[in-house]
Amino acid sequence: MQVTLSGIAAVRAVDNVIQLRVTELAAEELPEGAASQIERFAEQLSYDVQLPELPYGLTVESVRPTASGISVSFSAVDVPLSS
Repeated sequence: MQVTLSGIAAVRAVDNVIQLRVTELAAEELPEGAASQIERFAEQLSYDVQLPELPYGLTVESVRPTASGISVSFSAVDVPLSS
């Protein structure tokens, strides 16, 4: 049996951790009792990516999906610049 799933995920940055959370997951024509399995599967698809310590004290400010992947914004304070 093949089941096609569709869903929505939220991605955000919290304390240099990128969090991916599946917020909605649905399938058409599920056998009876399969809805709880879909919910468990959604939980398994949600995960955290702990970033290593970044150079120059960089911190992740935001993460957002784009058509070609993800866009990540960083910030840092008191970074030495040279010319």
